[in-house]
Amino acid sequence: MRLIHYFCDKYLLCRESGYKVVLHDLSDDTFVELQNPDLPSQTDDVVCSYACDNAILTDQPIQSDAHQIHDVTVSNGTILIFRRTTLEMYTIPPAMGSNHTGQVLPSIVRPTQVFNWPWRIDHGAMTVRNQPTNASTSVAPVSILIRFGSIYPWVRRDP
Repeated sequence: MRLIHYFCDKYLLCRESGYKVVLHDLSDDTFVELQNPDLPSQTDDVVCSYACDNAILTDQPIQSDAHQIHDVTVSNGTILIFRRTTLEMYTIPPAMGSNHTGQVLPSIVRPTQVFNWPWRIDHGAMTVRNQPTNASTSVAPVSILIRFGSIYPWVRRDP
């Protein structure tokens, strides 16, 4: 099963079986897996048994919150993945889209930067901001909108 998170220009980013996130370059039919080794692996899923209406359901995996993707942005050779627990930045390998000019394409790409959210995130969205045509930099700013899991997540309440 594939869940599409991003499709624009020549890139398609989707989550495939389990937590595997794959970036496809549709112009030359290449792909790489985007993998953050700090997130729990698929084998670390919690498996539980519980009772429901007098029936017992067993071995129901609970998806880790760490893998939930809220939004994805691709701009200037960089991929930003906004997850429930992290903001990950990946660099698109230069061999993608080069039409096989002798460069070897890696099968797995690790994030160049990872930011861990200090508080629980309920939802988030990103957008690449439009720049004036006379902008001096080639990097477009990204706006991030976050909804936290509580009204004041930074206030610690002791019982």
